Amino acid sequence: MKVQNPREMGAVVRQARTASGMSQAELAKLVGVHQPKISEIEQGRSGVGVGLILQVVNALGLSLDVRSRSSTEHVSQGTTKDELDALDAVANTGLRK
Repeated sequence: MKVQNPREMGAVVRQARTASGMSQAELAKLVGVHQPKISEIEQGRSGVGVGLILQVVNALGLSLDVRSRSSTEHVSQGTTKDELDALDAVANTGLRK
């Protein structure tokens, strides 16, 4: 699945968590945070660190792929500036053009 913004990432996390039968509190305990942080991720809020996103993804048995694309490839196979900005909002890295 192609994730284009923090809200879509949150939806993927929520779907995987509920499919596994895990509560937000259980997932939070598994990755070492409090339940409200999992809620923030699932709501697509900014300020969530990349490290935590990776821990959650791994805990849910998911993988996260980052792909580059050449200027001749279709947008759906890579990351656009808007997608990078959305990822930046999730990661809170300060990365800008």
